[in-house]
Amino acid sequence: MSRGPVVPATAVPIDKIRAGVHPLDGLGVEPARVLLAPEGTGTCGTCQLRARPHNPARRNHPKCSAGPRRVRTRRGHEEIWPRASLDASTNVRSWWPACSDYNPREDPTT
Repeated sequence: MSRGPVVPATAVPIDKIRAGVHPLDGLGVEPARVLLAPEGTGTCGTCQLRARPHNPARRNHPKCSAGPRRVRTRRGHEEIWPRASLDASTNVRSWWPACSDYNPREDPTT
């Protein structure tokens, strides 16, 4: 049984960057258009919005926390990060170029 060609994990983000959109474009629990910031702005690695969500049951991979909102659930309220989901496609890589919501970290070494 053939699975098809092996595509490196970096291939899709690089294709999106070349097309002028951010690698998170169209992904997450609420897919939306995510544009790149002007060249030289920074990277996701130096952005304050790149954070590790608190989830004690899972490993905490960095996600984009832009545009959070609270929704009512059966257990009370929950914060939703529209650009994040539980799969690896929304894990934010530090080398990705910044998006239009870029917010520089106060101390980029942390």
